[in-house]
Amino acid sequence: MATIKPRQTNVIVNYDGKNLDHKISAYLEKYDFTDVASGESDNINITVSNRNKKWLSAWKPSKGDTLKAKIQQKYWQNFAGKKKSITTNCGCFVLDDLSYSGRPLTCTMSAVSIPTDDAFNSDEVTRTWENVTLKEIARTIAEDAGIRLFYDAEEISVEGIEQNNQTNCKFLYSLS
Repeated sequence: MATIKPRQTNVIVNYDGKNLDHKISAYLEKYDFTDVASGESDNINITVSNRNKKWLSAWKPSKGDTLKAKIQQKYWQNFAGKKKSITTNCGCFVLDDLSYSGRPLTCTMSAVSIPTDDAFNSDEVTRTWENVTLKEIARTIAEDAGIRLFYDAEEISVEGIEQNNQTNCKFLYSLS
């Protein structure tokens, strides 16, 4: 007789380059992921049980730390009736807020895909771009902000465009 395995959903978290799956899974109470389509940043909220106060001492996260998060779904049945696993990459985030509450004791880590206090999203810039591609503009802005660029489009030539008192984030969003 075949064993039927129930569907499972797991959160895979990489924290400052370290795999935290074993730590998160034992304490995870809630995971929220918001994938925003407009010019705002994506965000995640991870709430963990803090009954032993490890998230307040030995495992305490710090604002500005980086997180990479994925959602893994195991034993999901597709239309052909076959069970398979699906992994959704949520992206890379910067820890923006840390809060504690209780009873019961919990720790909530809130992170955004774009640092809100970074010049990328706060400083208004005036710059003229001439004889470049959209990818070159995006790469220059990403390098200035210290963020990684993922560009998945055709090469688009730009003869000239003015960035006039706009944040780099809003300017790139308007171009795309």
